Amino acid sequence: MAEIITTTKTGIVVGVIYLIYFLPRSFFVLRKVITKKQRRILAELLSVLIVVLSPFIYQGFAKEVTLFIQRNQYFFDLFDGNLLKFITSSRSVFLEKTFKSINRADNSLFLHLFGGGYYIRLDKPFFGAGRRVTEMDWFDLYFSYGLVGIVAYITYFKESLFNLLNSKKNPVKIMLVVFIVYSLIAGHVIFNAMTTTILAVALAYFTDNKFGENDD
Repeated sequence: MAEIITTTKTGIVVGVIYLIYFLPRSFFVLRKVITKKQRRILAELLSVLIVVLSPFIYQGFAKEVTLFIQRNQYFFDLFDGNLLKFITSSRSVFLEKTFKSINRADNSLFLHLFGGGYYIRLDKPFFGAGRRVTEMDWFDLYFSYGLVGIVAYITYFKESLFNLLNSKKNPVKIMLVVFIVYSLIAGHVIFNAMTTTILAVALAYFTDNKFGENDD
């Protein structure tokens, strides 16, 4: 519901995926920890709550859902029905332009290896103000610091990442995978103070091999 209000496409997709994962899991856990009588009482209470709150939920969010649909229809039409541009909110355009800018530069190899910082024209270094970022975190990291920078960045977390890959399935591992995938297609994840704090805590969980060795 919060994602509908903020009308972020990727956030809503992540929210739906989370609900698909979370609701069945919660039901399974509840079946193990409460009695049949308690489950019946809980089901009755939930039914009453749904009946009582449905009108308020409908009134509160029906307008937001309509606005969300209208807003996204506007942008879909603005992008001439180009699904890729619509899904990425034009990030794909910024990405293509930046790659073209690098490849036509005289120092193309240097830019691919070490990046070009945040100059507006990667094919003409020291050309004025900061360039427009693609808002796709890993690509912005690549364009700014190059392949060498990315390797150095990942190497810093090598112990945590190694333990992450070798750990058994657990909620923290799932959260980290979601973070990494999300940051490939969206911005402000690994460079945002609020989200990076959570990411740092999750990575710290894997600094010792004994963590993540069970599903608890």
